[in-house]
Amino acid sequence: MKDRKNRSSIFASKVAAPISLLLLFLSIYLGLYQLSVFFFLLMCLAGLTAVWGQKSVKGLILDVEAADYGEYPGAEIPICLHLQNNKLLPLFWCRLLLPETEDSPLLPLHGYRKTFRWIYGREELSWHTAFLTVHRGVYRLDHIMAESGDGFGLGVCQKELRFRQGALFHVYPESQPVRTDYFLRQIYEADAASRGFYEDQTLLKSIRNYQSGDSYKKINWRIYARGQQLQTNVYENIQPRSSFFLLDLASYQKIDEETTLIREAVSVYKTELEEMLSVLGSLFIALEEEDMHCGLCLPEQHSYRLDLKRFTQSEKRTAREKIIGRDLPGRLLLAGQPESEGIALLSALAEIDYRGEYAYFDRAELARHKGMLGRVYLLARNPQAVSCTDLLPLLQDMNAVLLCNEETGYEDGSYEHVLRIDQIKAGHGKRMDIDKQVESDREEGGDIR
Repeated sequence: MKDRKNRSSIFASKVAAPISLLLLFLSIYLGLYQLSVFFFLLMCLAGLTAVWGQKSVKGLILDVEAADYGEYPGAEIPICLHLQNNKLLPLFWCRLLLPETEDSPLLPLHGYRKTFRWIYGREELSWHTAFLTVHRGVYRLDHIMAESGDGFGLGVCQKELRFRQGALFHVYPESQPVRTDYFLRQIYEADAASRGFYEDQTLLKSIRNYQSGDSYKKINWRIYARGQQLQTNVYENIQPRSSFFLLDLASYQKIDEETTLIREAVSVYKTELEEMLSVLGSLFIALEEEDMHCGLCLPEQHSYRLDLKRFTQSEKRTAREKIIGRDLPGRLLLAGQPESEGIALLSALAEIDYRGEYAYFDRAELARHKGMLGRVYLLARNPQAVSCTDLLPLLQDMNAVLLCNEETGYEDGSYEHVLRIDQIKAGHGKRMDIDKQVESDREEGGDIR
């Protein structure tokens, strides 16, 4: 808990009682006994309201009835807050204030504050409210501000109360219909020992009567040895490859070329980034429904380092004031792992908080897991803005596909294919059929437009 903040009026401040005492002695010295009685009562009232305000916020216990939650924008998340006055002293009133954060992904439907009137000692009250999910992001509800004081509102004290167990809310990227046929086709045509689906002979699905042309390896010889007719084993179909997505956050930087090294001069193409995250999150769910595993790699984020030798003393002071140091680790979620299921991937997208920091991928880590990545897709704003140029040889070796918001600045040969995200949005009126386009581009030796 943080220190209490006194929000009392001047009448109930720390100097009110001493001043009243001074005026009391002065009135007695001057023989103004009726006025001295007034200052005596004033001194007692000021001291009582100050002490009451300080003691009122003590012994308050707050808990939240809400588990970690994940939802898409536009949904309501109900929560219940429990306030307990864990002392014998009753409260005239108590006001709970929800934390207000800038650009919060959640907004309270019934306001940020709730006032309770007259709370007895050891009494517990509840506040039922709800949040509305507004946009992608993460909201951590781990504390709340409590205000209380005397019945006149003269002595008011505010204190931050920490929950014994808080709640973490993820707001996923907005969902939209997407086409998965291109991604499935990439799996079917994968250059591997077995193309598309293959049968896992460790997972027996059923048996059926033998048909001409069945492989002798699939015959159930145990049943045949019992004198029964030939039976063929039917195994579960397994998809040998998976889809792996690398999100190039640095390609969404919007930099002022004249002040590149000043942290405040770096901003983000937020609309394009949110559009990409929305399509990517929708793909995760759609591909999971097609029994395809997905993986995700997020780059490390680091604040920019200044070469202070290039600046004068005044410019150095200005630069230091503008730079915000914020280092965030990268994330590598491999396909098929328990931590890479659909909800976990959506939560990872919700946690992305990119403000234009320097972002890069761990090339050695990606190379070490190269055989486990499957079909690789690089996500960027456009081909010209791709920042991970050091990964290009590795991406070319893995026949990576570039998925971007626009195709400005594309150079032939950098990637196997280039896709715009509007080409995989379902119901897009101007989108060409991807399958026909891929075949046409293969015949012409060009890229996808």
